Amino acid sequence: GSMINAPRLSNVRRSTINVNDNATLVTAPLSQIDDARIWASGGVNFDRITDADYVMDSYQHDTDLLSAKDQNTVLDASSLKSLTFGYYNYRSTYAVRAEAGGRIDLSGLTSLGVKPAEDDILNFHVNGGGQIDLSGLRSINQTAGNDSERVRFHVGEQGTLKLGNLAAANR
Repeated sequence: GSMINAPRLSNVRRSTINVNDNATLVTAPLSQIDDARIWASGGVNFDRITDADYVMDSYQHDTDLLSAKDQNTVLDASSLKSLTFGYYNYRSTYAVRAEAGGRIDLSGLTSLGVKPAEDDILNFHVNGGGQIDLSGLRSINQTAGNDSERVRFHVGEQGTLKLGNLAAANR
């Protein structure tokens, strides 16, 4: 397999990281992941994220922000406390996707929402034995977009979605 050895790399803003069982990625803890897309598959355990606030505000229409696919794959993003999305002038659709046994840990996330005045969509897809842990989530869309923004949850066959003790949710 291939290897990227970047032990001082901690800022992956506007990057795409795709780690699978044929690749090794060595980095410092990732303290800046804004506008990045991180995908894991093939049974890898990706646990390098330490960022607390994830902002996606670049034009990445119809893309997976976080993805875990395949049995024993874990994408640990439990350090995140907030996720904010939205791109001006265009309606973008973003996704967080766990499938075929993959797991995404967002248990530390307490709030998610669209940027003010935006109309973007964030979908959570979980199926085929996939799991997404949002057990710490307390609020959705408290920043209020333009009344067309959405956060949607799609749970398919054998998918597990752990939701927190929501106190407030808009759209």
